[in-house]
Amino acid sequence: MQNANYNAETPKPKPISTKLRLFSNRAIQCLLLVFALFLFTGHEKTSPKIGESHIDFYLQETRIMIESRLKISDLNSSYGCSQIDCYLNSLVNSFYNERNYKPAWTKNFTTNGNYAILSGLLDSAGYFGFPHNFINTENLVRLYSIYQKSSHSDEIAPRVDLEIESTRELFRLLVSLHKGIVYSDSSSAFASFIKHLPVMVNHALENNKLQKVVSDIQPRLVPYKNLMAALPGFIRSCTAIDTAKPGSLPEYVLASALYYSGIIEKPCFDSLNIIDAAVLKFQRKFSLPADGILNKPTLQKMSDIMQYRYYQLCLNIDRLRKTNSNEDNYVFVNIPEFKLYLIENNAEAGIFDVIVGREETPTPVLTSRIDKIITNPHWTVPRSIVDKEMLAHIRSDSTYLLRHGYTIIDNRERIVDMAMIDWVSKNPLEGKYWIRQPQGKNNALGLVKFVFQNEHSVYLHDTPGRYLFKKEKRAFSHGCIRVKEPQKLAQLLINRYYAPDKGDVDVKTAINKGESREIKLAKPIEIHLNYITSVAGSDGKLWFIDDLYGYDETAINFLFRHQKGMPN
Repeated sequence: MQNANYNAETPKPKPISTKLRLFSNRAIQCLLLVFALFLFTGHEKTSPKIGESHIDFYLQETRIMIESRLKISDLNSSYGCSQIDCYLNSLVNSFYNERNYKPAWTKNFTTNGNYAILSGLLDSAGYFGFPHNFINTENLVRLYSIYQKSSHSDEIAPRVDLEIESTRELFRLLVSLHKGIVYSDSSSAFASFIKHLPVMVNHALENNKLQKVVSDIQPRLVPYKNLMAALPGFIRSCTAIDTAKPGSLPEYVLASALYYSGIIEKPCFDSLNIIDAAVLKFQRKFSLPADGILNKPTLQKMSDIMQYRYYQLCLNIDRLRKTNSNEDNYVFVNIPEFKLYLIENNAEAGIFDVIVGREETPTPVLTSRIDKIITNPHWTVPRSIVDKEMLAHIRSDSTYLLRHGYTIIDNRERIVDMAMIDWVSKNPLEGKYWIRQPQGKNNALGLVKFVFQNEHSVYLHDTPGRYLFKKEKRAFSHGCIRVKEPQKLAQLLINRYYAPDKGDVDVKTAINKGESREIKLAKPIEIHLNYITSVAGSDGKLWFIDDLYGYDETAINFLFRHQKGMPN
């Protein structure tokens, strides 16, 4: 390589010592230049941090090993596989391919700032509503320890192990935060969501927004946000009970444990809830030595109950994630709570008491959109109710239909003489006749009906049996939801979602006129029928409600079947 000031004339001889010194200086300069060019063209350029070199000395070797590892792994998985492990493998591969297999969390023989954020997120899985070992943090700690002890270029493997497994667990967390815990999913919606994650995470790392991605990817449902806000306090109580010694439990923690065990009605002690009496009641309820003392067996039982309650919390948070709504306005029916919430701009705009399905005819869990409201509706009796309940009455009492105001209609909705029907036959309606109850105050649907498409043929409606709302446990229907103040709910929805150019609609006036009017909403509003047995208010208060249909235990055992330390 020629010097820029090279002189074509033959240089004058110099002493040997001087020539050696010149050679030595020039050689060193050339070697340093070549070495620097190699480093800066073949390695990542990052800003130097205190305590570490700004040059990743083994970047190229690490890239090669990451790529080879992932390509081998990818031979056994693809996006065509519905198992979540296949998806995770493909996500990790896409993530590193997107960044040309450059490490995301490590440099030389230490981790970077992104890893510190990642580690904090993964360690906080419990505070996101996952069982403590849902994320394999023990394995990550082990890999981190091995990586920290490595110090030579022939020990690249520990770095690659930590990179790949950390990324894999991050994607597990992100998928579960958005979609809930899934073990397989072959839907196109799931595949569509999955394919955007690698780009999303790489963009977040480039802009130091990984925590924002974790926040944004979660549901915006108000019940979900309330549960998540109440979760840390509950975990603190669980931890305090697990680490307490007999007789040393703080009073507020003891009150919480007794409250969540159903012993006292509020999580504090007062003149009605005396500590010794409450502990004694707890012991008797769970067949423990009844001495009113916070002894070891009593603490252990409280710990077991709180652990189960935590799994219930995880289950209900997961149910809300699987609801997967990102709208700001919706109707939310919590079946076991017997409540309907009208949400506007992500805040409660109204709460209504409801009646839900009996245990034999449960209200289904579903998501749809209310697209129309009908005043003074008639009721076409579902086949299932006719076959299971009405036929026996009709066959034993020939006046049953007339006394209850029913008529028979055909497929064209023309009235048919009911005397023409052979009621003693196996299938008297023959698939071409229907029993209908005309509109009116005695109609089973009452005066208002809210329609939303679903495969279960359920809807919201009024009811003539309003006395049932006085009951605390209100499971009396065949699956539909009866609303206590249907006219009020209807008016609220119409005022907000009915097309302004069609003029104002007064629900009460339409009802009083006896009009059977179909009011189509210009913008259908989302409705969720959900089953949530742990509920939190906007004030942070958390409570558990009765498992109306007995779903929770089976759901917990299924959802967390791969977790160690499941509660008994």
